[in-house]
Amino acid sequence: MPFVEVHRLIPMNAQAYFNHSLDVQANLICLCPNCHSEIHYGVRRDILIEKLYKIRAEPLKRAALDVSLQEPLEYYK
Repeated sequence: MPFVEVHRLIPMNAQAYFNHSLDVQANLICLCPNCHSEIHYGVRRDILIEKLYKIRAEPLKRAALDVSLQEPLEYYK
């Protein structure tokens, strides 16, 4: 049965670095289980994070979560 998993580009364990909640739509991304596992454990994680960042950079900024690409890359190392 097909399904998706919700991923946060900026993980909840980084909440202390932000004045606004990370639990907002701009930070949530639906991924297939394979891509979700790749981001957390795979060797191509940086490629996927960069693609997702390019899609979500502006919505994150509008949600007062202005981050550079380097920040999400560091969170998932």
